[in-house]
Amino acid sequence: MRALRRGASILVAFAILASSCGSAQERSAERDGPDFGDAPKWIAEAPCSEDVVDLEVECYRVDVPADWENQSDGTTIQLQVRVVTSSATPESATPILLVPGGPGQSGLDSLGRSTSEHWKVLLDAHPMVFYSPRGTAGSTPALSCEPGEDDADCGTRLQSSLAGQDLELSSFTTRQAAHDIEALRLALGYSTWHLFGVSYGSRVGQAVLRQFPDGVDTAVFDGVVPISGASYLEAASSFVDALDALFAACGANARCDEAYPNLEARLWDLVDQLDNEPLNVPVDAGTTHSQAGDS
Repeated sequence: MRALRRGASILVAFAILASSCGSAQERSAERDGPDFGDAPKWIAEAPCSEDVVDLEVECYRVDVPADWENQSDGTTIQLQVRVVTSSATPESATPILLVPGGPGQSGLDSLGRSTSEHWKVLLDAHPMVFYSPRGTAGSTPALSCEPGEDDADCGTRLQSSLAGQDLELSSFTTRQAAHDIEALRLALGYSTWHLFGVSYGSRVGQAVLRQFPDGVDTAVFDGVVPISGASYLEAASSFVDALDALFAACGANARCDEAYPNLEARLWDLVDQLDNEPLNVPVDAGTTHSQAGDS
């Protein structure tokens, strides 16, 4: 069976009015459970481990309940938060929260790229908030598998480790993550903010809009993951469907078919060739986002 990997995503950006997600009664019911009354007390200044040139960075740690539906046992998860501004950022501007993808990516990973032109336009107009979602690097506890570790073995090990901390894997869900974002907003003292969700972050962002719309001015989502359905289980079959549509469209177009004859057969022949004889590509880890390991 061929292993399929999703290619580069197409940018899909859209603004969503907070009032457009679900009925008022549904939103009210979903907000009745968690207690955010102590949110301003959950935040504390933290050491800044990132060195960002020409930008102001404020560093915080926010302790959130491990289970928003059952806060009585007092078990918490620590999130790291960075508020970044430039010399041009207006003091009164509404901040932008970057909601990372994955699931598993930490927003702190993007902080090092905040000096790039990619972020400069935003930072000159808005403060930007980067954070480590629960379970990611920078949060406590952070969940990760060891290099080469079997998925099942990793899950068993993490479950055992969490049990020793009175935690469960069931605490690391999209719904819990959405509650964390509302807690961050209240702890930082923002009346509202803009959401920028990337990939899986778009799914978390949709959950925030559904549960806490009053705290969101606008939301922009890149590489949207629907909030309903088993998106990740369907990724491989969806990719094959997209390839099949591409092959059919190219075959039906004379110019494409002439430029890329027998496209489908040639692609799968190449996949088979690389499966049998993998191509070793040198990687300069100094120029990549993260260390590349053996595969």
